[in-house]
Amino acid sequence: MKNIFKSLGIEITDSNNGLLTTLLIINNPDGTPRWICNANSKKALFLKFYSIGKFKSMLFALIIRMVFLFRLQKLVFKTKKLYLKNNSFNKTVVDFSDINWAIFTGTVGPNNKIITYKENNGKGKFYKVAYSPIGLSLIKNEEFIINKLGFIAPENFVVPKCKREVNNILELDDLSSFGGRNLVFSKTHELVLSEIYKKSKEELRIDLLPVIHATKKKLIDLERIKDKRIPIGMLKKLSKIYNTIDRRTISVTLAHGDFTPWNIYANDEKLAIYDWELAQTLIPVGFDAFHFIIQQNILVNRKSWKEISQEIKSKITPELFAKWSSENSKVDEYLQLYLLINTVSYLHIYARQLKWHEQVYWQLDTWNHAISESLKGQQLHRPMIIADIFDYLQHREYAGIKFPNGSPENLSEYSDIDLCIKKEDLSGILKYLQQHPLCIQTHVIKKSFMASVQLFFKDKTLLSIDLVWSFKRKSITMLDANQVIENAYVNKHHIKQMELLDMVRYIGLFYGLNDTIIPSKFKAYQQLLENGKVALDEVLYCNYIDNTIRKKELVKCLSSKPENSLVNRTLSTFNYYMDTVKQLVFSKGLVITFSGVDGAGKSTVIENVKYEIEKRLRKPVKILRHRPSLLPILSAWVKGKVKAEQDAANRLPRKGTNKNFISSFLRFSYYYTDYLFGQFYVYFKYTCRGHIVLYDRYYFDFINDSKRSNIQLPKQIIKAGYHLLLKPDLNFFLYADSEVILKRKKELDAKTISVLNEEYLDLFKTLRNSEKDHYTAINNIELKDTLNLIMYDTITKVA
Repeated sequence: MKNIFKSLGIEITDSNNGLLTTLLIINNPDGTPRWICNANSKKALFLKFYSIGKFKSMLFALIIRMVFLFRLQKLVFKTKKLYLKNNSFNKTVVDFSDINWAIFTGTVGPNNKIITYKENNGKGKFYKVAYSPIGLSLIKNEEFIINKLGFIAPENFVVPKCKREVNNILELDDLSSFGGRNLVFSKTHELVLSEIYKKSKEELRIDLLPVIHATKKKLIDLERIKDKRIPIGMLKKLSKIYNTIDRRTISVTLAHGDFTPWNIYANDEKLAIYDWELAQTLIPVGFDAFHFIIQQNILVNRKSWKEISQEIKSKITPELFAKWSSENSKVDEYLQLYLLINTVSYLHIYARQLKWHEQVYWQLDTWNHAISESLKGQQLHRPMIIADIFDYLQHREYAGIKFPNGSPENLSEYSDIDLCIKKEDLSGILKYLQQHPLCIQTHVIKKSFMASVQLFFKDKTLLSIDLVWSFKRKSITMLDANQVIENAYVNKHHIKQMELLDMVRYIGLFYGLNDTIIPSKFKAYQQLLENGKVALDEVLYCNYIDNTIRKKELVKCLSSKPENSLVNRTLSTFNYYMDTVKQLVFSKGLVITFSGVDGAGKSTVIENVKYEIEKRLRKPVKILRHRPSLLPILSAWVKGKVKAEQDAANRLPRKGTNKNFISSFLRFSYYYTDYLFGQFYVYFKYTCRGHIVLYDRYYFDFINDSKRSNIQLPKQIIKAGYHLLLKPDLNFFLYADSEVILKRKKELDAKTISVLNEEYLDLFKTLRNSEKDHYTAINNIELKDTLNLIMYDTITKVA
């Protein structure tokens, strides 16, 4: 309090030298003074510093005014009596003997200034008082910009008159009588910015702009100071954007710098714009428009970046931007420049603040989403989103489970993320993930102790995350999750890792309680348990060193803990069965078929697809040959199943001699029965339980190549049977030229290969036009290209 008044040329003194003044003090959430005024004032003048726009702020202002109307302010607010006197060495801003004044202590940070308001005869003035070199440079800049604006003769907006009689004090007119607050970017805002751009626009090379050089310097500072509060993934992305800056020419102009509803009054025709201290020249066009929409929606409307970006697209159209800039509607490029300049600028400010208010975190989360979306065409989505997730978690309590000791964005595409979290943080994490602009779909299965999340991204990459708040195996609690989080440490990549002893215990318990030997790659950790202080460590140590499984001993050690009491275990058992039911109900399986002549590469493709699905989609895979096989092949009734399958595998295709219609019809009826009833068996046993079923050949072989199954029937009869079958989710026909196929396999002649290829292509074309399901023909030359196409379609279908 003493320093606040000292900056205003007022001293707090004793009763002999000062005038007794009763002050009204409204504090910030941290208990520091925010607004100060004379307690005897009949007006709530401190509301001059408060932006009134939405219903909540209007209601607050109304209540405050009612309090002052009925003279209840001394009962409602904190008061303090002080003896004050003017400091003879400094100009006094406030006449404390008067009652019509108010003080705002300013926004926390290096740009902080004290702002006072005083009223004489119904007319008010604001006074910005700088008490630091940065604050002084800001009020000098504001005076310079306001005077500069006078020369361009604004037609659609007004600015306050200003006067600086003392070096560190800037006097400004009160513009509040001009109009009200407009919280939406309107046609009036558009007109004002169009006027400013028209009167101040220049075309300059981007790499020569002062603001770009200043941004680079700030980026270097941020990387040097290593403030652990600054998201490391965000800094990497900002550096990536900066490094794409080239020598192209862009449109630059004067920018207000903080063009927001709380710095503007509006009427039907014009705007009154104040607080020009952050204004700069030679700033990329559109900066103020982007800033208005983004800041209002982050700080007031609390919208996600997905919603904000839609508003930007609707308000700042390519047609409008073409009028503002001299380029062809490159809105996204200018938005990316705004995100670079604005984010780096604010991070540089926040790095110098000891304490951050909640709104800082709101902005960081939204800016991170926005920056990632701006880079969507330049980087893979999965690594960016992984970095964003850990940036979001940076200020929250968690522990990475078995997370590799490296940069999170370098995580293998086949690796998942397992995190121990606080259960109360789950909804916030899920909301953050679901609102990510690069995420097109989120699948969440919530269990009693964890949530399994699958994220599907716009570039058809994906990520699986397990969020664990209780370490359980069926009815047994293995570890105390809260203790695991408390023990976690932060590694050099800013990841909070599970403490090593906790991780070793978790690995031993996980495999031991699942009746599985601990994999050799974890054996190196056994020495941490060698001198264990608890019985559990002794049992785990034996499991590590001699490849044994002592499940009963592990359960006995864990049963003595309170969380594994009889009541808790009974409840956990019930939850386990409920979790199992949820897994069955919410798991989504698929049926995928692969067709093609021998040598088309089906087996190789299927094995690779199986691996990709198991590693990336984390779904079990079942491979079926040709049909459901509920019924054995016909020869099995004579030779036995094993011998019949061996003979079939050794026999070359299309060598059957059957030409009898009745024999063929009976044979087809037998296999069709297998398809008809077996499809339900496959559905309930595999698809309903979340399995991906891969068919190596399918019913299409009967239609196009019935000779392979020793059947000779008209194609239309066999084709008609397809209408009664459940349609697979995805169908792929793999083909290649006969020359290529004969190099792989010499089981068919070139003519047969060409004929079969044509018939399959015709069939898939017909089905694609008549069925709503997916039928794709792939020229299988490059395995990588084939797999990319198949996995793209598979991920799309699962999502």
